Amino acid sequence: MAPFAAIPAGIAADRLMQLIARTPAAAEAGLVVPDLLLVVLVTRMGAAFRAAGSRTTMDKLAYVVTRTPPGATALKGWSAGVAFRKSTFYCGILYREIRPQVPQAAWAQLVAKLCDPVEGPTLVDFDADLRDPPADVVAAISDHYAPTGVGTLWRRRAVGKEGQGSALDPVKAEP
Repeated sequence: MAPFAAIPAGIAADRLMQLIARTPAAAEAGLVVPDLLLVVLVTRMGAAFRAAGSRTTMDKLAYVVTRTPPGATALKGWSAGVAFRKSTFYCGILYREIRPQVPQAAWAQLVAKLCDPVEGPTLVDFDADLRDPPADVVAAISDHYAPTGVGTLWRRRAVGKEGQGSALDPVKAEP
């Protein structure tokens, strides 16, 4: 969230510089203020990236980038960390406000896609938002995907001889 805070901070710094530029005595201070603001911004952003919540996001991003092919798809909740992969669902992210607007037929198509070893997403970010859709969606995720051990990421199970999922997909499994 800290990087987004930099936007209003930049606007505020610009306004401050405009106020400082109006008075001659404050013009000299105007040379120091941007440097101080930059130091504060860098310090805050560094702390945000070292925070515990950011570590999980960074681990998820690293997993996605290093252990899935660029053309892989993902079913995404609202939590961060599954960037750089195309969404498998037409609305992109299944957050709380969008779920009531999803038609029943789209939920049925999603369940079919989750059960299909070829068309289904490689990854599912099984966060709180994906644990809340209709029960058949949650059941399809639980039946066909397994936790990776990295945050809320789940990966497609390999299809065994009996048609049941066993280990993680061997083609894309972790080293």
